[in-house]
Amino acid sequence: MELLGDILRRNLQQYGLSEAAWAASVLAKAQSFINQQLGTKASKEIKASKIQNKILYWEVKNSAWAQEFHFIRTELLEYLRTNHPQHPILDFRIQIKNPDPEFYEKH
Repeated sequence: MELLGDILRRNLQQYGLSEAAWAASVLAKAQSFINQQLGTKASKEIKASKIQNKILYWEVKNSAWAQEFHFIRTELLEYLRTNHPQHPILDFRIQIKNPDPEFYEKH
């Protein structure tokens, strides 16, 4: 008798969904890690946006959040590599999206 997990894995691969499922899992785990390490406010300010060529892209609200991300970068990379050894994330890219003009006027 075939196990359900084996059937699902085979069907995901057959229809080309295994990469999408992996990416969704990595994005969710990465975002959860950020929220745990930096608090719930971070979930509004730092978002895991996509994975392309094993590079995980992040969108941050401003340069201050980019700096916060930098402090936990190494821990996050190790966490993701441990949880997804078959498809390791090689690096991160940070993009400032929709910056708050008031932040830059104050600083």
